[in-house]
Amino acid sequence: MFRILELKIPPVIVTLIAVIGLYLTRDVFPHFGFPQNMANLFAACVLFSAVTFAAMSVYAFKKHQTTLHPMRPEQTVNIVQNNVFAISRNPMYASFIMVIVAFGLYLQHSGFIVFALLCMAYLHWFQVLPEERVLLEKFGEDYQQYQRRVARWF
Repeated sequence: MFRILELKIPPVIVTLIAVIGLYLTRDVFPHFGFPQNMANLFAACVLFSAVTFAAMSVYAFKKHQTTLHPMRPEQTVNIVQNNVFAISRNPMYASFIMVIVAFGLYLQHSGFIVFALLCMAYLHWFQVLPEERVLLEKFGEDYQQYQRRVARWF
């Protein structure tokens, strides 16, 4: 029934929807009450980590000459296993979750965890699992070994 959603909405759009949701509900959830300078510092650290993680992911994809297109996992020509892909099978998606966390910290929005978890759940069910099915079919035992060695998220 829900398979119709698999690989349909680009992960960056899902992330953008979550960030917009955070902004629109900024007055619904309680705020942390930190001094804004501290919240900005926390947010900047998380955002810097997210951007670094994403940039390293893009670099690894480009270096291995494989697709960056999240809607077309069948176009993957190599399993990237080094760089950030040695610690997470989905560092790009993890960086998107980190962006949501950073924006939530900046807004001091206690509901950021709800938006981050909803985005993570959507990505897990409708992006990651379908991608993994394709990669298992395409790369077989090599991808299974990679799955056993490296965590899906962190």
